[in-house]
Amino acid sequence: MIKTAILDDNLEEVEELKKWLIDHPSVDFAGVFDSAIGVQKIINQVELLFCDIEMPGINGFDFIRGLKRKPQIVFVSSHGEYAIDSFEFEPIHFIQKPADQARVLEAIERAKNLKINRASRNEFMFVKESANNFVKVNFKDILFISAMDDFVQIHLEKSRITSYMRLKEIKKRLPSLFVQTHRSFIVNLHYVFSLNTKDLELKNGMEIPVSSGYKMEIKAFL
Repeated sequence: MIKTAILDDNLEEVEELKKWLIDHPSVDFAGVFDSAIGVQKIINQVELLFCDIEMPGINGFDFIRGLKRKPQIVFVSSHGEYAIDSFEFEPIHFIQKPADQARVLEAIERAKNLKINRASRNEFMFVKESANNFVKVNFKDILFISAMDDFVQIHLEKSRITSYMRLKEIKKRLPSLFVQTHRSFIVNLHYVFSLNTKDLELKNGMEIPVSSGYKMEIKAFL
């Protein structure tokens, strides 16, 4: 379970978000707080914080900046222009209001994966290459992953591994350094060189397509 809280001064705006978190089987919901003073009392126990930015008194950025122990952060704001400024805090997601349930669930999955990866300290995974053959793959060696029908191709610097599983299945097993850019592509951010409006260029010169639905998410990561 991931102990999760909401910091937002507009309680009406987060009613749906609150419901999604309460109903999620992996979330231990700690409550909605309308001020930094309120959430401060439990912040050391919180693992995942959905945080607004523009609030009276102290804004979300200043509150996070002042914490000695920082939980995983998802910024939830009406102002998309704050996405770039949020880079400083390395959030696991930036969600523009009104919050979309799919984005919220994705943020929870990232927090879960990060918690699992930190706990186990695994730097690799095993993938099924054929009926009786499993291959060990180090996360640091993966440039990107592409999907083709019912299988994925894991692209390494000098080779490729084909595994018969769907992209959404392998995504759940990846650490937070990996981000989806398109319905058919997941990229290791370590190998990203540049990003423009249509694609993302890797350090080896390869171009990976970026669809409009993932642009905000990618910018928040980069």
